[in-house]
Amino acid sequence: CTITVTSEAGENDETVRTTLKFTYSEKYPDEAPLYEMFTQEHLEDNHVSDILKLLALQAEENLGMEMGDLELEDDEDDPDYNPAGPESDLKN
Repeated sequence: CTITVTSEAGENDETVRTTLKFTYSEKYPDEAPLYEMFTQEHLEDNHVSDILKLLALQAEENLGMEMGDLELEDDEDDPDYNPAGPESDLKN
């Protein structure tokens, strides 16, 4: 599946956008999905590295868990919080 994440947190009011691609193996959720940054706009290399590290950490922490077992954080008080909405593109 692919997920497109968009934020207006870029410099000079640039829209920052990335599309992440996830591939699940037959052993999922006991094995982390494969993931890659499919596209990116206005995203610096150090931010790409940070995002990939965060994905690896989250995958490791959630091994063996089904989606129903996960507690998703509600960061509505965070000014950088960008919930999935019309700008997100979720495809299987």
